[in-house]
Amino acid sequence: MQDKLKQRKMRPEARKRILLSRSEWKRYRKWRKDIELGPYRPFFETHQLHSTGRKHKFFCPKQQRIVHLMSDAEYKVYKDMIWRPDVVSIDEQYALDIKETWKICQELKIHHPYEYQRDIHHIMSTDLVVTLNRGGALVKRAHPVKFEIYSHAKSRTNNKLKVEMAFWEARNIPCDPISAVSVDKNWIKHLDFLSMHYDPSLSSNELTQFSGLFAKCWAKAPKLPLRAILTQIAQLIGVHQFTAEKVFKNATLAGLIPLKAPVPLMYHKPVLLA
Repeated sequence: MQDKLKQRKMRPEARKRILLSRSEWKRYRKWRKDIELGPYRPFFETHQLHSTGRKHKFFCPKQQRIVHLMSDAEYKVYKDMIWRPDVVSIDEQYALDIKETWKICQELKIHHPYEYQRDIHHIMSTDLVVTLNRGGALVKRAHPVKFEIYSHAKSRTNNKLKVEMAFWEARNIPCDPISAVSVDKNWIKHLDFLSMHYDPSLSSNELTQFSGLFAKCWAKAPKLPLRAILTQIAQLIGVHQFTAEKVFKNATLAGLIPLKAPVPLMYHKPVLLA
């Protein structure tokens, strides 16, 4: 027990100034330069954090890049948000300038996140930074992701949330913590099914026309299995069955075919529309 307490003892100077290795300073500066000049990449990647929790590394067809998520909670929230029609992009593991987070911690009179094993301060990051299209204007939202959020609890997690919120508030960017509990697992399965054949080359006009035709066919026979309706549409417009299925999935992802309940779609079952 004494050894454990000794390992977690903070160096006295860590309370007075930022302790960060040269390599970490260099890595942060390079990351800042890289994302300013080129496409986004996360500051932390799945192989860099040695935790016992599950991590997710996968190719996102909408963003056309590899995404690194550090928990099941982040995965659920990311999947739920990325396919919303107004979401342009999501930057995960977005590093916060340690000079600013250090200053905020001093003002709030709390300890800055610290790596006890290496005796250096930890560069903080926000789980998801979302860019939205609001009537042609691009706006940003910062979202720390937790499995559950206890706003009144006194903990290191809540202290970190306070620092993050102050950091983004200084930039006039709303910072809203999100609980993964609010995201239904069936909804994620539903989105995975739809995004399997995501095709950005399909025009909004094609998707709108298809969704209108789908609504008419469904209204005539709402109890028909999904595959039967798609077969009808494929015959009507003279395309292959697979093409009809692909356009259906993309139109639904775009919010043009509103589903009544977040249940996994199945070709052999009817579709419930709102």
